[in-house]
Amino acid sequence: MNSLARNLGRLIAANSTSHHDEDVLRYGLEVFLGGFLQFLLLIVIGWSLRLLPELLTVLVSFSLFRRLAGGAHCNTYLVCTIAGLISFPILAYLCHVISYQYFEAYLLIVASFSLVTVYFKAPLDTETKPVKDSQKRLRLKISAACLVVFLLIAAQYCHWVGQDLIAIAILLGIFYQTLTMTRLGAIYMRFYDFILSNRWVNNLGKEET
Repeated sequence: MNSLARNLGRLIAANSTSHHDEDVLRYGLEVFLGGFLQFLLLIVIGWSLRLLPELLTVLVSFSLFRRLAGGAHCNTYLVCTIAGLISFPILAYLCHVISYQYFEAYLLIVASFSLVTVYFKAPLDTETKPVKDSQKRLRLKISAACLVVFLLIAAQYCHWVGQDLIAIAILLGIFYQTLTMTRLGAIYMRFYDFILSNRWVNNLGKEET
């Protein structure tokens, strides 16, 4: 993936009339291609396990929230992709395990956990893209809180109309994203870094470069 992104970045930079930084193009292409590949693989996994609607609901709920609030990442894009390919199918499966009888309790727990975390931590800075402007931080915080409320209302509506699997999936997407904003979520991501920081991943990275 890295090799393909680098070659495409070099090609675009060489044939563009505008000045483009090849490293910036390469990184952008790597993120796009990696995200697209991960999405396709998740669709295949979800379809194979007969969990596609639940998996996509968790993914959309998680991704929308994460875009505004930020969260912990693995050290490399490859490890982050693998973490997603493991985590999202597990969350989709949990939709069939969790009892719908206590949905209101789940809703209250997720609402409290997510909104309190947003208040104290959102938007979560990253080393590469810190949010330093106070007004922008406030806008992102308010937007993240409003999105959480919207998703919670959507989950409650799905529960009312009998779509309990989708309702639970929305809550799990919110919960997982909120978890990545906490110390426990960071430890979870570091776990993947530790497990996958072996010769197989290192050799794969070397082959791509």
